[in-house]
Amino acid sequence: MKPWKHAYGRAGLLILSAVVALLSIGLTAWACIDGANGPEVAFAKTWGPCRQDIIDFIYQQWDLTDDSWTPAGKQDDCNENLPFAKVINAVVLLSNGPHFQLGGFHDTIDYNDESRSTGSPYHGNFYVRFIEQGSSPNAEADSETGRFAAEDRTNLHCLLFDPNSAFEVLANRASTLVHEAWHHWQHANNYSTDHLNGPTGSCTVSGPGCDYYYFHPPDFQLPDGTLSSQIGDLNKTVVQNNVGIYFHSPYQVQIEFDADIALWANTGLVPFAVRLEAQSIGNAVLSSQFANTAAFTIGAPVPFPVYQLRQNP
Repeated sequence: MKPWKHAYGRAGLLILSAVVALLSIGLTAWACIDGANGPEVAFAKTWGPCRQDIIDFIYQQWDLTDDSWTPAGKQDDCNENLPFAKVINAVVLLSNGPHFQLGGFHDTIDYNDESRSTGSPYHGNFYVRFIEQGSSPNAEADSETGRFAAEDRTNLHCLLFDPNSAFEVLANRASTLVHEAWHHWQHANNYSTDHLNGPTGSCTVSGPGCDYYYFHPPDFQLPDGTLSSQIGDLNKTVVQNNVGIYFHSPYQVQIEFDADIALWANTGLVPFAVRLEAQSIGNAVLSSQFANTAAFTIGAPVPFPVYQLRQNP
């Protein structure tokens, strides 16, 4: 679950949201207010606009087939004011936004495989639905795993789509999909899917919104000689004497994705404003969601970075 963090813990994101002008306010899907901000619209234009083949592929592979998407824009799937198109944008960002094979924390293909609902090497199948809110009114999303005689699912809530919410930005929506899919990874690998209750340690939020952070640097070399940024290595763990040498919690994989968007993005696809969103979101989580003190902050993105290309061995 991703709870709605206190405003003090997400100050940077609140400031960012305040200065982003809303381009339009449209109809209402369920009880959410619809609309798209500038970075959302700019990103939609870079990969389309409205590539129906891509939309159809995401619809199936990320299993957006639930009826809950019908009043949320499924029949108007190119309208980025509505939740359905916003989810499509988020999947395109996480599947193509981090630059291929350039270092960073993890490879683009790993984020694609990890977040995908069907046929993923990370977890069993689940579907994604849109509901106004879950069991907690303060939650942006939650995942249900191990359901009896029913398929597992992830629920996305209004806070990810309503432009009046501080958390309705593209980078946050994409990193939420990464976060929630990691709960399904936890279930598939027999780890507890629960967050820690806060406040605890350095985590300042109340309720189940805290994780441990198992630090590793970008391009971390695993004991088998491979790097964390190589294809498939997000799906590995290294635990020695009950200590996570290379291990991930949901909030950790979320902020590593944020860092990869902010610092190692595909600049031909990702607008600079979206990279700034990712930096702000990631640093807000780093400062408020971990029981132990995280060892770094996400630095300022460079508008036109010079990348050193490398290939996976």
